[in-house]
Parts: sequence; C-alpha cells; structure tokens
Amino acid sequence: MKQIEGAKDYTLTDSDYVYNTKTSRRIKRYWCHNRKSYLSRVVSDAGKQEVVCHSDPRIGSQMDSDAFSGFEAIPSFSDYLMAPHGAVWRVKGIRVKNPILMATHSRKSSEYVQLKSDSGKRTCLSVKKLVRELFEA
Repeated sequence: MKQIEGAKDYTLTDSDYVYNTKTSRRIKRYWCHNRKSYLSRVVSDAGKQEVVCHSDPRIGSQMDSDAFSGFEAIPSFSDYLMAPHGAVWRVKGIRVKNPILMATHSRKSSEYVQLKSDSGKRTCLSVKKLVRELFEA
C-alpha cells in the first residue's frame, strides 16, 4: 500500500483502491479516459477536497513547476501561454485554479482559439498566426 503524498489519511492499495486510514473505508473511484487511470476525491492535509490520480498518487499541482518552460506569453492576453506546437493554456484568471487547455475550432480549414484580452474583450485568433508571431520571429 502506498500513502498518498499530501493526504496522510489515505492510502492506495495494489488493487487500485484508495482507503481512508482513519475510518478504514474504501473511497469511490472514477475512471478517467483522458488519463487512462482512476481518480478519487480525498481531503488533503490542508483540509481541502482534492482529486487524486491513481497513476500518480500525490496531492498538489499535477503540473510540474517547469511544465511551461519553452512556452511564450501572448501579447495583450496575459492570462494565456502558448506552446511551440500550438496549444494555448489559460494559466491565470478569476476562476482558474489549475491550468486549462483552451479548445480550438476550425474555420475555413484553419484552427482558431477564443481568448479574452486584458481589456476584457473576447477575440478569436488564428493558432497558426500566433505560432508564427511568437516562435518564428
């Protein structure tokens, strides 16, 4: 059995279940298709309810501190970062606790992403044009 980092009252068994060590109860698990692993809700040492991934049993930021190295900030859109391959992440904002991968949509065979500028206006920007401006300059 592995203890979950950041949640000392919970352990992960070899059969892929999370147990509360104080109450000896099994915690409900949910299958996550994106991560190809189970998720469970636990209470962290800080007292906040958190989701823990069974393939990486630790509480806290699931993204490493250097996960965004090599990314560029988008001018006039300070809440967003862009990856060299074209993915746009929202990393700051009122309701953003964890980084969010922004969805894109196609228009005339080009990918566009809708972003909110620093002035509050929503704008659709071409992903191809952003990559060219930020990484090929």
